Amino acid sequence: MRCRIISTFSLYLVFICLIFYSPTYYSQEKNYDDISTYCSDPLKLYTNKDGLPQSNVISTAIDSVGKIWIGTQDGAAYYNSRSWEIKNMPAQSKSNYIQAIKVASDSSIWFGILRGGVARLYKNKWDFYGVKDGLPSDYIITISEEVTIEKQSVVWIGTNKGLARRDGDKWEIINTDSEIGLAGNIIYGICQSSDGTMWFATNKGVSNYTNGKWEILALPFELSGRQIYKVFQAVDGSLWLGSNGLIGKFDGKNWQIFYIGDEKNNNVITSIHQSKNGTVWIGSMRGAWKVNRLKNNTYSSPDFIRFKIGTGSKDELLIWSISETSDGSLWFGTFLGLVRYTEGRWKGLTERMGIEQGGTTAIIQTKNGDYYFGTESGLLRFSNGKFETIKNITGSILYLYEDQEGALWVSVFFEGVYRFKNNVWKKYQKNDGLADNRIWFIYQSLDKSIWFGSDAGVSKLVNDKFTMYTTADGLNDNTVLCMYESIDSTLWFGTTNGVSILKKGRWENFSIENNLAGKAINDIYGYNYGEKKEKTIWFATLGNGIYEYELKTKSLNNYNSTRQPYISNNSVYRIEEDKYGKLYFLTNNKITRFTFINNDEILSEKFGIEDGLPNDEGISSASFVDLKGRLWFGTTEGATYFDPYLEVIDTVSKPLIIERIYVENYYSEINISENINFNYTQNTISFEFALLSYFRETENLFSFQLVGFDDKQSNWTSDYKKEYSKLPAGNYTFYVWGKDYGDKISGPIKLGFSILPPWWQTAWFRILMFIFFASIIYLIIRFYISQKVKKRVAELEKKNIIEKERSRISRDMHDSIGSNLTRVAILSDRIENDINNGTMDKNKIGEIKKRIKSIGQISRENIDSMNEIIWSLSPKYDTVNSLIFYMNHYLNEMFENSSTKYIFDFPEIIKDITLTPEIRRNIFLIFKEAINNLAKHSQATSVLVTLKVNEFNLEFEIEDNGIGFFESNPYSNENMPGFGLDNMKIRANSVNADLSIKSSSGKGTIVRFSIILNS
Repeated sequence: MRCRIISTFSLYLVFICLIFYSPTYYSQEKNYDDISTYCSDPLKLYTNKDGLPQSNVISTAIDSVGKIWIGTQDGAAYYNSRSWEIKNMPAQSKSNYIQAIKVASDSSIWFGILRGGVARLYKNKWDFYGVKDGLPSDYIITISEEVTIEKQSVVWIGTNKGLARRDGDKWEIINTDSEIGLAGNIIYGICQSSDGTMWFATNKGVSNYTNGKWEILALPFELSGRQIYKVFQAVDGSLWLGSNGLIGKFDGKNWQIFYIGDEKNNNVITSIHQSKNGTVWIGSMRGAWKVNRLKNNTYSSPDFIRFKIGTGSKDELLIWSISETSDGSLWFGTFLGLVRYTEGRWKGLTERMGIEQGGTTAIIQTKNGDYYFGTESGLLRFSNGKFETIKNITGSILYLYEDQEGALWVSVFFEGVYRFKNNVWKKYQKNDGLADNRIWFIYQSLDKSIWFGSDAGVSKLVNDKFTMYTTADGLNDNTVLCMYESIDSTLWFGTTNGVSILKKGRWENFSIENNLAGKAINDIYGYNYGEKKEKTIWFATLGNGIYEYELKTKSLNNYNSTRQPYISNNSVYRIEEDKYGKLYFLTNNKITRFTFINNDEILSEKFGIEDGLPNDEGISSASFVDLKGRLWFGTTEGATYFDPYLEVIDTVSKPLIIERIYVENYYSEINISENINFNYTQNTISFEFALLSYFRETENLFSFQLVGFDDKQSNWTSDYKKEYSKLPAGNYTFYVWGKDYGDKISGPIKLGFSILPPWWQTAWFRILMFIFFASIIYLIIRFYISQKVKKRVAELEKKNIIEKERSRISRDMHDSIGSNLTRVAILSDRIENDINNGTMDKNKIGEIKKRIKSIGQISRENIDSMNEIIWSLSPKYDTVNSLIFYMNHYLNEMFENSSTKYIFDFPEIIKDITLTPEIRRNIFLIFKEAINNLAKHSQATSVLVTLKVNEFNLEFEIEDNGIGFFESNPYSNENMPGFGLDNMKIRANSVNADLSIKSSSGKGTIVRFSIILNS
């Protein structure tokens, strides 16, 4: 091609340069010789049936955590690899049409609403801006962000009436009236280049803004005067502009022009994106293109990408927007929905061999590069970039094979086989020597013999002559499905009843001793692990998985769907090997690949529809490795191939997030990035998490552990929610791990939280309770000690009382009984002297009688004193009743034989109140002294004794009508007893009692006594 360099100084210089240079053009035209051009990449379409609010996806974006956001004609939504969450705009009644989405550096998400202003979502809170808030128009077309040198965020809004610039909380309107450097007022696209310059694609060209200055970019004549719809900067710093049907690439000096689509038809460029591998993707009104980045920052011509979303869908698909997730998946917002596109995987081919034709039943590429595909309805050939149907052959194709001479062999169901050699077709049937017209396989051995397997045995063609072998010759079954020749020329035959071997002309039943009897063998493959000779022979069975026979050890290993390494299905049709020594197994459900690691470990991988297969169900005999090393397999809805050289190995750990927390089964809008405190009533916690792995996302697995509750990490599970019920108070940390389809583990991520104890379990309450109970214990101990002290004091007091009582008794006995006994002794001595002297006259006898009478009186007084002492000492008399009884007894003795009348008034019923011996004795002695004084000195003719008692007090009153006395000198005569009134008062004071005596001469005497019993 010719090259033309376009200067940017002015259009005048451009025309001068045209004289010397011609432009560099790249169109979509290319060589269609390779069949891959007609193959489609793995796509997955998300529509409203999958949860989108509406299928027309206008805008896309990836947020700060890795979720994919879309904007539709009826609201926004995001995908967490499990489900779609719809987000309607805050003013959806006005408009819910999302024209643009921008994720800002602060993680806020901006939504440009067509005829509805701008909405901002930040931490689940909405802000809304319209014309009243500073926008030039509510017709929003695009949104972008400028990050300043100071790392400040400035938001730019493109509308149909100019720009709005938001710096902080301040809005500024910019249009062609205010800035001559703005090319046009309809702003289609905005981007920031690596040097901080802001670029604007408008309806009248491109402008840039830097350091407060505006400037219009001079464009080459191919773009001059056109509307520029997109502006984008690639990683190499080049600027890419999208217009109608063409792309302009500007490296700062020179322009390159890429034509996109048919120049005669409108093909507006809607989006430009550069993927991680450097490929530039272009979305337009008529589909998607990619421009591969080559060495030296050059780019290939655009390649058209076929978007075969479903049977009958068009290749040309309106692309609105393009985004890319961390796993390298590309997301295209289209008119039909959101399309996920993944490179480096399986590609599908359904042209004229899809479900309508019964799928792809056989595949082969001949030495001249032509591809042949067998279907249920005939034979299809791809040659020189074109597909054609082989009209010579009709019917269901069972098998395709090319022999060493380049002849093509075709097995047709119930029709025998066809040979295509030197452009001539020749047919062989049972009549020609074949064992049967239904041929399951065709194989050429090293001796150039052609073998055919059928339901009636195996046929061998040599020099155009057939030889047939059956069970009669040594086959273990007549239905022969496959064949393999090992390097030592041993022929292996797979039948519906195991494996037979033909070695050096001798048949052997391999199945019996190797446990393959009764198993249908679909394919046999010799694997040498990179060596010249096979080390193992592999058998694909119908329903029993795969068997690996080790030739050296003669051992047989089985691989199936129930144990590791797993295969996707136990019905295995074909075995193929790629250039890296990996084995591929076509099964009834997906394709399984074994990768051998150090010869002792096998990595098993499964591939299905999401990987690019037209259908998960494979077809027997449909596999082949082409001349470029690509592995081809047939499915019920078309063919698929995998290029191991172009495989993109996904090694990226996917973003893992804790998405929601439910407290007591209610969603809690809390910041899950911080430690959280819950009260004791909020102890049922549920965590909802997501692994943002979007390829084969249904295979995402999770493991979790709540440290502080769970003893160990859980097993892997597809459950994305974990609930913990009735957690006790404490500190916890929740950990979660994620694992994607390829067993790549993300995490753990963690979230700490606490269940606060109830107030009665808090530290302050426990401290308070400790103080309380410590105080109680202290008081109990103190009370116990005080009681012990009191008891000891009481014991000591009692002992002291006893000692006092003993002393008193000793005194009393000395004073009363002792003196009386002394008097008795003196009187007795006198009587003895009188008797001994013999002077017993009448007078002496009278004296002796008086003395004997005195002795008797003194003895009775001693008896009374002894009774009184015994009464005071006996514990059984320590009651009020006993005291009253003894007082009454004493009254009776004193006034019984006298003329004095007396009355003792006391309650009939008296509670059983206990008195101490000291109190009882002193009360009685006070009472006795009062009665004695009254009887000896008062000359009273009547006495009234009144006694009152209850559980608290005891009091008595003694009143007589005697002669009385003056209180200053009571009873002052020679006959006054030794105790006197002073002794009564001393005794009263000793027991804390009150004693009063009131008397006057001639008016009698009143003695009042009162004591508190519980004192």
